[in-house]
Amino acid sequence: MIRSLLTLSFLGCFFVLYGQNNFQRVYNVDPDHHTKNQASNQLNTGTFVSLDLLEDTLRNAANDLMITLLDKKGGAASRSQNQGARAFRMTSLSRNHIFLPQKSSITSVNNNFIFTALLNEENKLYKVFGSLRSDGDLNWFHRYLPSTGTNTTTSPFILDNFNNKIFLGTNHQIINRPFVSIALANESGLLEWSKVFRVTKDSISGPLLRNILTDLNITNDTTIAISGYVSQDSTRLPFLLECDTLGNPVLSKIYFDTIDTYFITENVETVKLVDSTFVIAGSVDSLNSVFDPFGFVAKTDTSGNVVWARKLNFGTNTMTKLQHLTVGQDNKIVVTGIVRDSVDKPFYNWMAKLSLAGNLEFVKTYPKIKVDDSIPGSLVSAMDSGYALFSTVDDGDNYLSFIKTNVNGESTCEVDSLLLTISPMSLTTTNLFWATQDTAKVEKSDVKTSEYVLNLPIITLERDPVYCPKDTINHLFDATVEDAVFYEWSNGIKGDSASMIRVMDTEQYSVIATLLNDKECFTLCDTAQLRRYATPIAQISYSLGDFCTTGLVTLTVNSFAEAGLKSINWSTGATSSQIKVGTAGIYSVTVTDQCDEKFSASYDLMRMPEIVTSVYITENFSAICQTGNGVLEAIDNSFGLLPKKFEWNNGGNTQIINIAQGGNYCVTVTDICGNTASSCINIDDAKFRRVQITNVIVDETNKCVNGTVTAEVFYTGDANILWSTGETSKSIVIGVNKGPVTVTVSDKICPDNKDSEIVPIPVINFLQSLEIDFDRPVECINDKILLTVKFDESVLSLTNANIIWSTGETTRSIQITDNGTYSVTVTEKNCAINTKSASLNFEFPLPTASIVPDSSSLCSNGTILLTLILNDDNAPINNPQILWSTGATTSSILISQNGTYSVTVSDPQCLKNKTSTQFEFSFPDARLRFASAFFPATRDTVTLEYNATFGPYLGNTLCPESIKDYEFYIYNRWGQNVFTTNKIEEEWNGNLKNETDKENSLESYIWAVKYSLFGYEYKDHGEVILLRP
Repeated sequence: MIRSLLTLSFLGCFFVLYGQNNFQRVYNVDPDHHTKNQASNQLNTGTFVSLDLLEDTLRNAANDLMITLLDKKGGAASRSQNQGARAFRMTSLSRNHIFLPQKSSITSVNNNFIFTALLNEENKLYKVFGSLRSDGDLNWFHRYLPSTGTNTTTSPFILDNFNNKIFLGTNHQIINRPFVSIALANESGLLEWSKVFRVTKDSISGPLLRNILTDLNITNDTTIAISGYVSQDSTRLPFLLECDTLGNPVLSKIYFDTIDTYFITENVETVKLVDSTFVIAGSVDSLNSVFDPFGFVAKTDTSGNVVWARKLNFGTNTMTKLQHLTVGQDNKIVVTGIVRDSVDKPFYNWMAKLSLAGNLEFVKTYPKIKVDDSIPGSLVSAMDSGYALFSTVDDGDNYLSFIKTNVNGESTCEVDSLLLTISPMSLTTTNLFWATQDTAKVEKSDVKTSEYVLNLPIITLERDPVYCPKDTINHLFDATVEDAVFYEWSNGIKGDSASMIRVMDTEQYSVIATLLNDKECFTLCDTAQLRRYATPIAQISYSLGDFCTTGLVTLTVNSFAEAGLKSINWSTGATSSQIKVGTAGIYSVTVTDQCDEKFSASYDLMRMPEIVTSVYITENFSAICQTGNGVLEAIDNSFGLLPKKFEWNNGGNTQIINIAQGGNYCVTVTDICGNTASSCINIDDAKFRRVQITNVIVDETNKCVNGTVTAEVFYTGDANILWSTGETSKSIVIGVNKGPVTVTVSDKICPDNKDSEIVPIPVINFLQSLEIDFDRPVECINDKILLTVKFDESVLSLTNANIIWSTGETTRSIQITDNGTYSVTVTEKNCAINTKSASLNFEFPLPTASIVPDSSSLCSNGTILLTLILNDDNAPINNPQILWSTGATTSSILISQNGTYSVTVSDPQCLKNKTSTQFEFSFPDARLRFASAFFPATRDTVTLEYNATFGPYLGNTLCPESIKDYEFYIYNRWGQNVFTTNKIEEEWNGNLKNETDKENSLESYIWAVKYSLFGYEYKDHGEVILLRP
């Protein structure tokens, strides 16, 4: 055990505790006071802070509060190397005050300690909280009170901070029942809001409910996690309440053991994990079981529903209490508490780690220290991944215990022989409902503070003994300390009696002492450097001193002699630290220290200072293209008289100035002794390479001659020219309507120095179209047509236009009487280039006529109706004159003879406006046609469909009613008449005359016909063959 502790502590001493520290220490303040731990924390600096009660042993009352600062090894965290840990003691200024033990909190906000406590003043209980500066001075001290009711509960008063805001949680007694009270206070302790919570009857039926808060913390999700228990009769059920930062409930659950009906819980704590699930833990007692109390741990989902639950106890005949819960940096669950082996044995601390699945990873017990079971102490997840467990020792006196472990719960004083039993627990949950109201207030109270020192054992080696370089070293280091059982030195010497060593050489020596007693296991260490004085060093510095009045400069030797300065000797014979010289040269000095060690230095004063008597100005325009500025520099003949003052006539006050324009520049130089010199220079403005367009002239002389103008640019400076047309000459010729154009002039040396201008170019609105028009329909008056030239008068006004026709006329309109080609040219009067021509091949428009025959009367009276159809859309005719070739003057005539018929239509107002047409007509062929054979029907054969009888064929052009005086005769070959008729529709059926039943034989017959048609008489004859099938 000792060797293991020594090895770990030795590394901690020599490597400034970069790894984990583990130890077990106790701190007895003084024989007249008991020390009872209320809370603890670790600051961002790594320092641990403990909040404790100082209880008067004679009065058995806690008069004071104390805040103690301890370093990462449990040693003194103080500003000076003394034998004490820094602490601050607070005493209430109220009469008859007593601080009572309760679960409290302490934290740090902007380097101020914020803490809570329970104070009895004049037999009244007050929850108090306050703020102490890091130097121990009080900021404020307030009572936290309910707006109504009393504050008689001794329940925990917990706080946590977020973004420099203080969240408070406790219980207030209202109508003889404790209710949960939470509040938000600012850094000055003033409330921003407060709320009281009470469980409603919707949650649990039965007698009145008591709600006790036992824990409060700010979660990773920036919510407030609150836990405690709901008490009803003899049953206490753990609850979880999550609120937002305004105190509004977000989630609330109450937990039941489904097997053990009477579930008694105390000191419930909860932690919200990074995955937004919860762990809840506490101590349990059961009225249904005969065994002693045990601990429980439950893991929930994000809604607070139980995922798993475990019972923790150290077996039968033991009493196990779970007091604290935290989550380590490895995201594992760590719980601590107290245990005793039997009723007559004392309590001692234990620690266990569980995985997020509820499996045990280690359990450690710390039996060397007897702890007070009525004071819960506190647990901190340390910055080095270990754990810090604070508790109160109970061995007749009460004092502070500090167990610091590594990540595996090892403190060098632990044992792991006691078996922790972990078993499943039948835990279930239901929703818990709360009613809230805003109620709380603060009242100012006061305490006085004072700094207090806890006497702690330390090792102090003689601080840094130093020897002269030539001295013989023989030094004794003494590290003797009470309760030390082992010493180990950095030079390898070690043992239980090796408290002193003698050394003969210069180096750093360290010692670690291991201390063991019936309560503690820890180490002390110290380091001292045994060394020799460094040899002296010296350096000569130069200054003007009073040169301006004496002409002498000052040389000063700056030396460091760790062993102490003995003498100074200059090459001039001087022995002081300063000498004044008036000539250039090499000066040396030798410094001797109290060890008679020497060091020499020299200084080469190559040139004495010289006052200013003349100055000249140089100019530099090498960067003119980049900056646009020239540079002037004043060069004077002075040396070593700095700083010098420069005054330019343009306001400049430095040796080098920038100028942006030409002109006369003057400067006056004044050295540190007040001597002056002046000079001037004239700068030509052309050196600034500025170019500027002064004018652009556009010459419009040829604008209307050839459609071009000449643009010429005028500018200052030596420049290149570039037009937007690509031309680089000073002037360009450009066509009208080709603008605008841009001209740019740029300096030939500094092309970025340029000027541009947009040049407008004149515009000619050229005529785009020209046409000759006449009115339609044509107005023909006295055989004349009006032609008119049309053009866009918004481009060229009529008054500004010259018009000339091919007829020589110059008016806008002309009259013509003949067909032909007519042309016209329009020219702008003052701009001959703006001209346009058009021509028209004109023919007088004529109407068209046609004759339409109507033969509907041909059969009735042998006539045809001819009708004139006139189309005069192009040349309307009013009251047209009609003349037919028959002499008729009507629009229609009847004809009864073949021939050619013509008609002429004329306009009496316009003789040119006339038209003629003709129609040739032939009456249909009037001859009747006859077949050369026919096929009469017989009884024995099938009659052919056609030519069954014999008679004339009229065709489609003749109608029967138009045939007059019709006679038709048929004869056989002997001249005998076999058929006669005067009805054209009656035909011969092949039988003998008047003998319908007698058929004629097959033979040839002669036929003859006579008739009149359309006034003409026709006669015809022929032969027909009668055929029988």
